[in-house]
Amino acid sequence: MTSATAISGVAAQRRAASAFAVEAALLDIEGTISPLAYARDVLFPFAAARLGAFVRGHGGEPAVAALLDDARRLAGGADPVAALEAWQRDDVKAPPLKTLQGLIWAEGYAQGAFSSPIYPDALEAMRRWRGEGLPLYVYSSGSLQAQELFFQHSAAGDLRPLFAGRFDTTVGAKTDAASYERVAAPSARRRRRSCSAPTIPPSSPPPRRRG
Repeated sequence: MTSATAISGVAAQRRAASAFAVEAALLDIEGTISPLAYARDVLFPFAAARLGAFVRGHGGEPAVAALLDDARRLAGGADPVAALEAWQRDDVKAPPLKTLQGLIWAEGYAQGAFSSPIYPDALEAMRRWRGEGLPLYVYSSGSLQAQELFFQHSAAGDLRPLFAGRFDTTVGAKTDAASYERVAAPSARRRRRSCSAPTIPPSSPPPRRRG
């Protein structure tokens, strides 16, 4: 093998490695780093049982009043509370509902009613990636406030410092490819590549550490 051939081969290997270099990690929450059951069996029932009372008690506050106006518009002028309750029952990811749930969960977290479970292997991976300098981002259907609470009150302590940024469905639906383009620009700081961790389907067992 000539030196020119060797140099060409090394250059090709470097280009191939560069093509697959991961420069940012984009994570979901439910089913990715935390059990789906936590949202389904703990958070959602907590919010559902308190939604009506919360709106009655806080409906005069500007933030809640704005949410009710948004819900009314999305529901075509129908009763906003009825619409919110229907969306919650049917697991419709409507932005006013997700924000309202975050407000209700804030009270639960403040009362110590629950703390967010994190898969041990996911926690280990996130801390390792962060320690290696890999920026971590979250894109979840939960509101930014709900994400803030989730990581602040995790069973492993306050995990907010691990993340460089978080996104919710205000950037677009998670089923819309354009949403990920909107996320990629600011989240990767104009980087061209990122790594996205998939959500685990409800029927799948939680990830387990090997070895």
